[in-house]
Formats: sequence, structure tokens, C-alpha cells
Amino acid sequence: MNFSQQQQLMINALNITNLNSSVHIHLKASILSQAYLIVLKLSDNLVFNSTFQLADYSQIMCPNSSSQANDSFDSYYSFFLNMKQVNSYIGLITFGIRELNQTEQENYCSVDQPLMNNSFQSLPMTDRLNFNNNFQLR
Repeated sequence: MNFSQQQQLMINALNITNLNSSVHIHLKASILSQAYLIVLKLSDNLVFNSTFQLADYSQIMCPNSSSQANDSFDSYYSFFLNMKQVNSYIGLITFGIRELNQTEQENYCSVDQPLMNNSFQSLPMTDRLNFNNNFQLR
């Protein structure tokens, strides 16, 4: 997949049509040692400044935070918003995914818990989007 020079995230969207909704996004990486960033906006307009300060929710998914099953084939990263966080929102939810480079992964995945809710706002959006590994979303 080719991305534009300015694109910093691979953008996806979900349509919420029920007031009692929650959001579950699972990312299954082909390389279990790869980290990813996911940002989400309760809007059809995913716009950011030079960092991720305008996202409603965000999470860095580190290799040590994936849900491990008995077989490594079934390992995946999980992003979840409960009904209270979605807050009866109806409409399009836009989310973006980015593979972290090695330096970012070393800086943000050195602890054993995922960083959530913009605790990594200093992560710059200056690197061109690049995916070196395959992954699946569900």
C-alpha cells in the first residue's frame, strides 16, 4: 500500500448507529515484536496538529501488551472503548493506525503497560507513514 508524503496514519472509519455501543478494535500483527499507535476521534474528521493532541482517545500497543493466547498465532492487540466513553455518540468514528519505528518503540514501550489517553502527546507526526509488517484488523 502506498501512502502520500503527508499521510501520518492509515485512516479507517466505523459507523455507530446504536446509542448503546462500545468500540472494539483488534489488531493482529504478523510480527509479534512490532508496536503500533492507534488514535480515535468521535467524528468523521480525523485532524491533528503536529502531535496527537486533538484525538479523543489513543493508545500505543506494545509487544508486551498484546493479548496472548496459548498459540502465538492467536495473539493480538486490543483497543476498547466502553459505552460510557462512547457516550451515546451516533455517527462516524474515525481511527488511524501507525507502525512505530524502532526509536519510538524503544521510547514508548519500555514499561509493561500500554500508554493511553494521550499520555504520549510528545510523539511527533513528522515521520512519513511506513508499514514494514502485515497486520489484520477486526
